[in-house]
Amino acid sequence: MMRFLFCTAAVAALTRAGCSKKGPHIEKYEVYPVEGQVIWKGKPLAEARLEFFPKGWSLRPYSHTPVAVTGPDGRFQLSSYGGGDGAPAGKYIITVVCRDPTIKGKQMYSTANILPKQYSQSATSGLEVEVVEGKNVVPPLDLGGKPDAPSDKKSAK
Repeated sequence: MMRFLFCTAAVAALTRAGCSKKGPHIEKYEVYPVEGQVIWKGKPLAEARLEFFPKGWSLRPYSHTPVAVTGPDGRFQLSSYGGGDGAPAGKYIITVVCRDPTIKGKQMYSTANILPKQYSQSATSGLEVEVVEGKNVVPPLDLGGKPDAPSDKKSAK
């Protein structure tokens, strides 16, 4: 009976601690605007997801990685805490993933990454940048890829 009461009290205490409205304290670092553009097959790449991983984890205990999604013109604004606010100063390795959405009926599915696998992993992407105090403009990230051949559709007569 004592063991049951002890376990019940322990579970109740842990539950109350986990239901705090404040949540865990996350230290916010000062961030600086970061923008750029992604190029694939000679054209701006829309709907690509970028993540900036702190190189050597120099920003620990930074709790997450700054992210961005490219617009129709391939341009992005990096966000750490939201709204394109930027990233803390430091060196970063960039990963890029782009999935071509497919619609079947009323459902939307993501297909496999359309970019070479190397860009999806921080160990192999080869994309590095340093964020400094002030506004940062990343040089265009040209991921290569052969341009699509022009369509050679002939009208039937």
